[in-house]
Amino acid sequence: MQFFKIVTFLLPAISLSSAQAGPVPAAQNGAAIIINECNFPVYYKSVASYSVLPNTIPAKGSYKEIYRLRIVNGTLNDNGTVNGYLGGISIKISPNQNIANSVNESDAFDASTITQFEYTYNPNAAPGLWYDISNVNGYLDKSYTGWPFEEFGGLVLKGTSSDCASVTCPPNNATCSAAYTLWDDNRTLSCRNNNSIILTLCSIVSDPRGLETGLLAGNSGVVANNVLPPKATSCLVR
Repeated sequence: MQFFKIVTFLLPAISLSSAQAGPVPAAQNGAAIIINECNFPVYYKSVASYSVLPNTIPAKGSYKEIYRLRIVNGTLNDNGTVNGYLGGISIKISPNQNIANSVNESDAFDASTITQFEYTYNPNAAPGLWYDISNVNGYLDKSYTGWPFEEFGGLVLKGTSSDCASVTCPPNNATCSAAYTLWDDNRTLSCRNNNSIILTLCSIVSDPRGLETGLLAGNSGVVANNVLPPKATSCLVR
């Protein structure tokens, strides 16, 4: 997870190359999208600064949130930049089916092994978006040596632009080398914040429906628990 100390008066001295274009305005933000290709529901919490209750993404369903700005300590300027410290968002995901039958679903979720889809939107620094997959908290179940989705088909994280590096965690690998396994690993990626990043669970093939949803990300905000439309016969091209 990336944390940034932002001092806006330093920015005019920064020269941006064409390969490292600056962030676009917040109104053009892409989205973090989860496509649940599993044959069972998964549980998630989208966590910023405060504890939240778990929610469900049904089998073959999806979740989308437009990138959120998390100001840990500071102020938002009229031009959309920030003075102070920025933090990230962690979308925590668990396949634990016992959560739904628990007396306290939140406590049951917090005790479960999780995979985290993490991102930081930074309106001050190029390219504007940092993201990763973390399995640091994916090994809490000592009876099983793999990470949460390793036995269900793996996962893939892919952007709507080729400028966004992808993450593939194949099944039947107890450790995913492309994701954080230890807190001090370096697995953070970045691309421009007008791109959407799509996490597909229980598959290492990024579904074209997710890419289409990502390209249309600016049309709506948070969308959860919706069943995916039929498979697309073609994919939008950026």
